[in-house]
Amino acid sequence: MVKLHDRLYTGPLAAELRLDVPFIPHLTVGNAAEAQACKRLTDDLNARGVSIHGEIATLDVARYEGGRVESIERIELADTP
Repeated sequence: MVKLHDRLYTGPLAAELRLDVPFIPHLTVGNAAEAQACKRLTDDLNARGVSIHGEIATLDVARYEGGRVESIERIELADTP
């Protein structure tokens, strides 16, 4: 994810890279209307040391607006060594 982050902020997005905010690799796998419910679940999973392993094969560029998620573009990621 760090390599993907670094590649995204080259070329046209280079000017948008924020060096004042550290990048913390993360992936959202769920959501709830109540933010505190998400926080409790996250804290519980982290306390148990749950690890999720996998690969990212596609990247969806999306827009979240008016309570809806709209996919703008799907990008197939090339295998990287």
